[in-house]
Amino acid sequence: MEKRGKTGIIYADDLRDFMNKSRETAYQLVDVREPGEYKKGHIPGAKLIPLREIEDRLNELDPERSLLFYCASGARSRMATAFVADSPLDPKAIYNVEGGIHAWDGKEIEDFPKVKLFEGIKGIDDILITAIDFEKGAWRFYSSVMDTFPESSFAPAAKSLVKFEKKHAQVLYKILRKRSRDKPMDVSFEELFENLKGEFLEGGESVQGAVQQIGSSGDNDCLSFAELALDIEYRAYDLYRNLSYETEDTDDKHIFLSLSEQEKGHARVIARNTRLCDTPPT
Repeated sequence: MEKRGKTGIIYADDLRDFMNKSRETAYQLVDVREPGEYKKGHIPGAKLIPLREIEDRLNELDPERSLLFYCASGARSRMATAFVADSPLDPKAIYNVEGGIHAWDGKEIEDFPKVKLFEGIKGIDDILITAIDFEKGAWRFYSSVMDTFPESSFAPAAKSLVKFEKKHAQVLYKILRKRSRDKPMDVSFEELFENLKGEFLEGGESVQGAVQQIGSSGDNDCLSFAELALDIEYRAYDLYRNLSYETEDTDDKHIFLSLSEQEKGHARVIARNTRLCDTPPT
């Protein structure tokens, strides 16, 4: 049965007006950051449920209300909306507060450049090769994070994600080989992966630019990494979900939905590790 609710966004600039015009019983505002962040400052009336706990605490969300999720800038809350939308819960509506508490506080938010990732690419095989190239880009990003911040608290998460991205690329390669039975591929996975440039991530940002964002924000480097990594995985999740909508082929649709599920799994790894970023109260 189709769910009754809709999923959408509400900009942080409009949130105050929304809250003023809505009855308190009509919505539930949820902060998906870490306890230390929440303690330093949060939007009045927000309930704290860290992203890493959201799927285990669905019983604390009221399905008779519209659910609004926010974090620091929007990356974690975007994943929260995805997790809840895919859960058994059937709320009236689910919204991501775009821009997060940074925008609520009036801080400037810079977004990644947008590109038409698959413009000009025809056929599922070419799309799969392009997707492997994006996985190579994510692999390069997490590898660079490990090399640049080897002693950081988020280095172990980056190390795990390096393995996941290459494994995900291998899954794509196996799908590609299966589809090419009538015309066997003459290149091994290792050769293909080595030769792909992997210069960009699913969201269109360059690997080099993504790494430079960490350590340049002036904030907690660990949370900067988590926000950026979650945004990367969310964009990959969103990309494959949308590609599943575009194809009429049932097998191809299942391929893309499977890929989106794996990307969501990567996001869970990052979400679980955000507790390492939390600053203990003093």
